[in-house]
Amino acid sequence: MNEITRRIALALGLAVLAAPPVAAQEAGTSPEAAHPAPSPAGPQILSLPSGSIPARIFGIDCEARDGDSTSDPSLRCDPPDLLKTPSISAVSGPWKRQMTRAEMIALMREAFHERTMFNVIREEPFEPTADPKAVGFRALYQTDLGNRYVWALLSEGRFTRVIATVFAPADFAAMTADIEAKVFGVGVNQGNDR
Repeated sequence: MNEITRRIALALGLAVLAAPPVAAQEAGTSPEAAHPAPSPAGPQILSLPSGSIPARIFGIDCEARDGDSTSDPSLRCDPPDLLKTPSISAVSGPWKRQMTRAEMIALMREAFHERTMFNVIREEPFEPTADPKAVGFRALYQTDLGNRYVWALLSEGRFTRVIATVFAPADFAAMTADIEAKVFGVGVNQGNDR
C-alpha cells in the first residue's frame, strides 16, 4: 500500500459516520432523533431492506459484520485500490423514533462537520415504492477526502445508511443501481421505484 492510499485509508477509518447527540441538537434536530435504539446485549445479525446480504456490490467483495451492544451490524465493501474503485459501507440497525427527511439530512451533514471541505452537490428524496412508509434521501457530497454518495432510509424502526466513497471516475449510474438493488431492494421484483 503506497503512502497516499495508507493516509486515505487511515483518514477514512477515523471519519465520524454518525453525529453525536450534542452535535445533532446544535444542528436543529431533537435529542431523540440523534439516538438510535439501544442495541440488544447479544450479537445482532445484519438485516438489509433488500432481504439479502450481498457478497459483492459494484464488483467489490463485501464482508458482513455482526453488531453488538456498542455497534450496529454493517457491511464493508473495500476495494484493493481505493484510488481506483469506490469503497462502500452500509450500516443498519434499530432506531427508536421516526425522523423527518430534514432531520435525517441534518444528521448526515453533521457527520461531515469537521471536514475542511464539504459541499452539497445534491440531496433528493429516496423512498422505494415497495415500502410506502419509508422516509429517506440520497445525496452526493464533495469532501476533502473524495466524493461521498449517501443513501439513508428509515423504515419500520430500522435505519439503514450507505456511503460510497469515490476518488476516481466510475460508472455512477451502474454503482447507484447496484447499491439500490442489493441494499434497498429497488427494482428487484417490483414496479418502478423513485
